[in-house]
Amino acid sequence: MTQQKILELAKQGDAQAIATLMNHQFQSKGILVKTNNQEGCLQIIFEAIEVPQQQKFANYAFTAITKLNCLLIKKLIIYGKETGKEFPVWQQEFIFSTSQPSDIKQSNEIALEKIEKPSQPFVKSVEYTQDEELINLAKNGDINAIATLIEQGFWSKVVVSPVKKSGILILTLKFSEKTNSQAALPVVIKTLNDLKPKDVKTVQVIGVRLWTEWSKYVSLVSGSYTDTTKAMYTSMAVIASIIILFFGYAHLTYKPTSSAISSPSKPSRLSLGMSKTGYELLLEGSCVIVKDIKTSDFIRLNTTLEGFKEAVKQETGYQCVLFE
Repeated sequence: MTQQKILELAKQGDAQAIATLMNHQFQSKGILVKTNNQEGCLQIIFEAIEVPQQQKFANYAFTAITKLNCLLIKKLIIYGKETGKEFPVWQQEFIFSTSQPSDIKQSNEIALEKIEKPSQPFVKSVEYTQDEELINLAKNGDINAIATLIEQGFWSKVVVSPVKKSGILILTLKFSEKTNSQAALPVVIKTLNDLKPKDVKTVQVIGVRLWTEWSKYVSLVSGSYTDTTKAMYTSMAVIASIIILFFGYAHLTYKPTSSAISSPSKPSRLSLGMSKTGYELLLEGSCVIVKDIKTSDFIRLNTTLEGFKEAVKQETGYQCVLFE
């Protein structure tokens, strides 16, 4: 396909054509450009070993897309991502006016050298119409209000279902098939940092499409919400190991007396949170117990009993998996 044909497609909002033009500029610099266009919302991801500089690349993308003068693009979301990481490090959004100015110069290439600061008349900051009472409810810890405001942070439709268990706010995000779920966590973190909701210290965020795709933890650290998934799973593993060691030592040193009750007591259970497939996980001794799963669920998840067990083993690190 000729350069001119690719440019014509890009002017029509074709995401692949835009990615081709940008990759032509950045490939030699070790930067990969990925694009996606959903209902007038163009998403551009700049990915490299070192996270691309936000101001430089956000301004570049805005200038380049503006010069295409494509009225089909209503919103532009730009992400900076480190190679190998699951989620972007930063994101910036622009909303275009219904008609872009006609005196913008058209160019046969999208050149990095022509980066300029975005002209404010052509773009407005992302603002959401939010009810003052709803915001106050969310700041006071109302989980339904928090969920509603997080939903407003997405351009495409995302349903957020909240529940609070053992002091942890669990947010289940249900995406449509076209939604980029990988960019969801930064939206959740930004909303939480804007609200600073009362009595919400730890949040489990679960991404669901046809099935659970991922599960992350966000915690309030030094006054700011941040991704603490690795730290949470490490802490759970340490606590579980201590409990196992404790019960093992107690079993070895225990000497029954005549007054001791003959029937064994039921071991205590430790909550491991929710699995990637949305089921509650409990740790009893050295076994993980999956709560409330039915045979029909295996069909829905397109797996078998043994396949599901193997997934839980890989997720938790424990080799004994039971169902309840």
